[in-house]
Amino acid sequence: MGETSLHPPPMQAAPRLSRYPGRRPAGPDDLSAPQPVDRRIRLAALGLFLLPLLLYGRSVTFDAINFDDPLYIFDNPLVTGGWTGELWREIWLGREPVPLWIPLTWLSLKLDWTLFGAFPGGFHLVNVLLHAANGVLLFLWLWRLFPARPDAALLGAALFVVHPQHVESVLWLTERKEVLAGLFGLAALHGYLSHVRSGRRWGGPLVLAVAGLALSLMAKPMWITLPVLLLLLDRWPLDRRLPLGTLLLEKLPFLLLGGLCALLTVGRYGDYLIPTDRLGLGERLGHFLVTLPEYLKTFFWPVRLTPLYPFQETALPLSQLAGAAGLVLLLTGLAWGLRHRCPALLVGWAWLVIGLVPVSGLVRNGMQSMADRYTYMPHLGLLLLSTGLLVRVQRPLWRRTAPLAAGGALLLCLPLAHGQAGHWRDGVSLWCQALTVTPEAHYSHWLLGGALLQRGEVAQARRHYEQAHRLAPAQAEYRVSLGNVRLLDGDHAGAEAIFDLALGDQPRDAALLNGVAMAWMREGDFARAAALFDRARTGSGPRAARERAEARFHLGLARVALGQRDQGLADLAGALRDHPLHRGGWCALLRGAVGHAWPALAPVEERYCGRPTSPSTAGSRFPASTITLLDGRGIPPPSTAGSRFPASTVTLSEVRL
Repeated sequence: MGETSLHPPPMQAAPRLSRYPGRRPAGPDDLSAPQPVDRRIRLAALGLFLLPLLLYGRSVTFDAINFDDPLYIFDNPLVTGGWTGELWREIWLGREPVPLWIPLTWLSLKLDWTLFGAFPGGFHLVNVLLHAANGVLLFLWLWRLFPARPDAALLGAALFVVHPQHVESVLWLTERKEVLAGLFGLAALHGYLSHVRSGRRWGGPLVLAVAGLALSLMAKPMWITLPVLLLLLDRWPLDRRLPLGTLLLEKLPFLLLGGLCALLTVGRYGDYLIPTDRLGLGERLGHFLVTLPEYLKTFFWPVRLTPLYPFQETALPLSQLAGAAGLVLLLTGLAWGLRHRCPALLVGWAWLVIGLVPVSGLVRNGMQSMADRYTYMPHLGLLLLSTGLLVRVQRPLWRRTAPLAAGGALLLCLPLAHGQAGHWRDGVSLWCQALTVTPEAHYSHWLLGGALLQRGEVAQARRHYEQAHRLAPAQAEYRVSLGNVRLLDGDHAGAEAIFDLALGDQPRDAALLNGVAMAWMREGDFARAAALFDRARTGSGPRAARERAEARFHLGLARVALGQRDQGLADLAGALRDHPLHRGGWCALLRGAVGHAWPALAPVEERYCGRPTSPSTAGSRFPASTITLLDGRGIPPPSTAGSRFPASTVTLSEVRL
């Protein structure tokens, strides 16, 4: 009937010669000619696109999470500000707000803000649509690799779409960078496959593949290992029998892009990324070896997942390290020994390991030992392996039962993914679930405290802040949060003690100084707040430039509140003049202050703010309603301040890819 069936054909076609030099005579899975995309393939792709919409569609009612979502979106002037020249300069050349060069991600989030404003459901919807598109691209890529078995390609892509470990990449708004990088990374794989099919050494398809990698790296540098992965594909399933030098020369544009991305990241953000702390290279390598079996286990049995897997700061027990190293060596030896009989095993295992290298912990990238979001690209190797094994099955019994087993795994993943998605409804739900998996994770207690504080549950928030401080007493951010909640509870002496302890350890940290200053400002202690803001103006630490700008602006407010009108107005005007990217949020604060009978601020507001803007477009971490402190009543507590994220939730100074 001229249609490609989703089931294997009864007979194999006779081999024909490949048009690509260096490739053996081809069988029914030859890549030398385009495959017809008929009605059944289109229907399969459509069903695959709709599957994540059905599974994750309820996320349009979900809230954002108090874990990097404020930093990336709701408190980020790159996203919440206007389309100005300063915005474009900061997107492409700036160092804030995170130590990653991801201009495409900022543009994507900025476009969402333009369309949806501060509505989290809009951001969730775009993430789900991107994930659905990635599932379709993966299906078409696997089908192009194995055209005789589109059923196997469909199963592999469907497992990618519904795997519970990918819930984090889809439903965490901050991970827009992951699904966006995946979209262009998969496009690069398609371009490379078209290049191989074309039979030419160079040409348009290769240019498209290089462009796909460039766009992917501008979303997130996760696909930086793509040149090595392409060499694996040359081994299998492309089976390109060309000299290694020829293949390497072909990968040169990809290697140059990857090297440029690495140099840019280390050159501009090396102070964040270069490991300078506790564990040496050998110990970090040991941690990577231990996590590899864990990644395998969670792929085959994705239960008890959590957004933060604790990182063991001390050296690993020798028995644990030896067991993990032995298992990794065994799997590697098995894959190498069967490289001729079953090359899919070597390629799939190597893809997983190489894909995880950028997030292996060899270079510091956060507080976690591993993360579910890190599997989004590395899982492609295991799915390629499983699809290849389904294609390889020849015995009639196994040929019938293998797809049934794969379908059973798919059906098992559906309820697991649905349940895991429910935990991402809001911060309280997520961190409560995280504590059921890792009850001694101090940062989960801290983040749960922040989420509870948003709800106004001060007593419960204090309990979890106390627990976080007990588990990690040296963590300065926990001390600031605990001091904030003690103030809200009326415990001024306890708050002052914990603030002094935090600032005694890090007296020049601008973020901590700002956090403590805002706490006292909410209490109406403008003199103490002004002194701390003044110190923060010359402070240091991650994101110091942004913190110093915030300090100068709020110092101006504090001085006006103290009656130092001229000096305060000068600080406000200087901050608005020198940091136009923050102007939108700061102007919303000034309008709120003027609206609360503070006409002293009107000259600055009129000079720099122009036409009023909606408070919903404010880019400041402190919303307009917090300015009620200026009418003498004091700043309301964070839970009632109108902010999605309380000021006490200070972002940990770590890099989270």
